[in-house]
Amino acid sequence: MKQKRDNVYIWCTWLTKYITGESQCEFATWLKAHYKLDKRPSTFNSRKWNIDHTQLLHKHRDELEAQGYVVKLEDQNSFKMCYPKGITVSGKADIVGLVLNPNGTIVSGLVDDCKTGRPKDSDQVQVMLYMLFLPAYVKAYEGVRFDGNVIYNDSKVPIGWAEVDSSFKELVDALIKRIGADKPCRKVPSLGECRYCDLTKQDCPERME
Repeated sequence: MKQKRDNVYIWCTWLTKYITGESQCEFATWLKAHYKLDKRPSTFNSRKWNIDHTQLLHKHRDELEAQGYVVKLEDQNSFKMCYPKGITVSGKADIVGLVLNPNGTIVSGLVDDCKTGRPKDSDQVQVMLYMLFLPAYVKAYEGVRFDGNVIYNDSKVPIGWAEVDSSFKELVDALIKRIGADKPCRKVPSLGECRYCDLTKQDCPERME
């Protein structure tokens, strides 16, 4: 049974596939942002995913520390920001790597995210969101220009700070405002998207199965 949230809540990874066009049905995220929902049963093996992800995370942490970075992991990189009209956007980056001066000030930074699945454009957008939000909403990182990487088991995709430009910021801002608005976003039911959607038939009668 759905329960209306006190404030609109958006986990930033919910946004990535809309930005790349991998998903079109913004209603699914609009509903999760405005209501607490019972999730559909899933066959996803979260235990295996967590084990594989943790191994890759720790391997990359050790590599960065060997290069001289000060590394912060997962919950150390949590952020929460307040948009107008009671919209909260939250997230946490897998890895933040910092190069520090002897006096402890930050010279440069990396935001890296570890992925164990097949590469997707939305993986890169996820890192770009962290590169955008961390210096804007975490006081310790104010003014830091972060570069980023998506880390896979056998490769990585680098992302330069200049890619987080004004057009990207405007696109993200417009999407957050649509998801956070009182008016529900458009439903775009399809077998491809509904197959992986958290919403039940009760939440969305148009759901295709």
